[in-house]
Amino acid sequence: MALAVSSEAADTAGHPDTGNLVEDVLAQLKAVIALLTPHQTSALTGIIAEALRDDDLAANLREQLIMPNIGLFDERMRSAQRHGEIPEGADLNLLNDLLHGTLYHRLVFHLDMPDDDELRERIQVVIVGLNARAH
Repeated sequence: MALAVSSEAADTAGHPDTGNLVEDVLAQLKAVIALLTPHQTSALTGIIAEALRDDDLAANLREQLIMPNIGLFDERMRSAQRHGEIPEGADLNLLNDLLHGTLYHRLVFHLDMPDDDELRERIQVVIVGLNARAH
């Protein structure tokens, strides 16, 4: 994987911790959308597409970009747990899949990416559902 793409993705799609989980996740997802669009010319989208055919590239993408970002996501979610925004026992892998999965679903099937309001609604639904599940 191109080091420049990995570096750009790491710099752009950070996980802010302002104390407002919904707005922080919104900012992070918007950054991911910026990296993936327009899909016809996005370097990251091209690498993802190629990684579907190339196991070595897929492993490299996971090691250099995906796993470090999952670690940052988990760190941000643990902060949210400490502040009572999500339950202590929340499944962070499930939460990551629910929050990021919509973007990749839309990317793969050439659907429009959600706008800010749609993203905010999805984030709120996931967080409310997560909190309801804990009670």
